[in-house]
Amino acid sequence: MKKIDRSTAFLQDQLDLFRCPVCQLPYSEVVGHGIKCSNGHELDLSKKGTLFFLNHDVSSEYDASMLSARRRILTAGLFDGFLEEIIRRMPKTGARILDIGSGEGTPLVKVLNERHQSDDVAVGFDISK
Repeated sequence: MKKIDRSTAFLQDQLDLFRCPVCQLPYSEVVGHGIKCSNGHELDLSKKGTLFFLNHDVSSEYDASMLSARRRILTAGLFDGFLEEIIRRMPKTGARILDIGSGEGTPLVKVLNERHQSDDVAVGFDISK
C-alpha cells in the first residue's frame, strides 16, 4: 500500500484528532486524499502521506546537510536514554501519542517500535517538510 493510501486510511480512523487551522472546527470528512471541515476548508495529503497545516511559508535554518547530520545523531542512539524514560512512564495499554517538533519522525517511530502496542495512535507535527 502506498504512503498516501495508508495515511488516508489513518485519517478515516482518526479524523477526530484533527482540527482545521483556519476555523478551529473538527474535520468532518475524508475527501479523496484529504480532509475537509464543515466550513469547507480542505487539506490534501502529499504523495508522502503528510498533511501541511501551515498556511504560510516558514523561514528555517534547516537544510539538507543539517537534516542529514541530525538523522545520523538520532540513528546513532544519542536520545535513546531519553526515549527509554518516556516509554517507561507511558501507560502499558494503548495510548494516543503526540510528538510536537517531530522532525522526520525517527524518535516517534522508535517509541512506537519499543512499545509494541498495536492500539497506539501516534501523530507527529513539525514545521519542516
